[in-house]
This record gives sequence, structure tokens and C-alpha cells, in this order.
Amino acid sequence: MPDGARENAILAVAAQRDADFERFAHEPIARSVGLTGGQLFDIRVGDCSLNAHEALVADAVRRADDGDLPVLTFDELHRTIGLARLFELTTLVGHYILLALQLRVLQAPARGQVEPSHH
Repeated sequence: MPDGARENAILAVAAQRDADFERFAHEPIARSVGLTGGQLFDIRVGDCSLNAHEALVADAVRRADDGDLPVLTFDELHRTIGLARLFELTTLVGHYILLALQLRVLQAPARGQVEPSHH
């Protein structure tokens, strides 16, 4: 998976799961592979003005959160990135959803915090 698409997907999960630590850890990486501050903001708020491929990935991450993709989204992803990359995308998204859950449950400190937040 291209670096930009990978970071786009990770940050889309972070935005969807309100995972501040994932966002804090991956925004610098995303910048280093070419995503702009404006694109990062768009991913954060779910208003993607990304290129068509990146927007498709971010949209798929949001739609897959309930465990399924609409047929049209699946078909477009299959046609655009292929089945192998679609498999890679779902694996990546699943991993970062799990990580976001673990970070929240274990109350990992968010950016600028020294102690857990104790929800």
C-alpha cells in the first residue's frame, strides 16, 4: 500500500475512534510522506478534499467501521486498488481499530498529558 494511502487510512481510523495518541503519532509520518496540513485537517473532520484515491480509502475506513462495506464502495475499491490491497487495507484498519481500543481502555496519555485521563 502506498505510504500516503496507509497513513490516510490510519488517520481516518484515529479520527473515527477519537484516538488522539494515534493521531499524534501518525500525523508527522503523514506529513513526511506528503500529506499537507489541510489534508490532515480534512481527514480529522471527515471532510476529505483529498485526491479521488485517498478520499475513497478514507471513506471506506469510515463505512467499514460497522464491519461491512456497501457493495458500490467494495466494487470501487476492488476496481481501483485490487483485491490484494483491499485485503491489506482491511488488515491495517482492523489493527488500528484494535490499537485505538487498547489505548482508550488502558488510558494511554494523550498528547501533552503525563498521566492517564481516567475517563
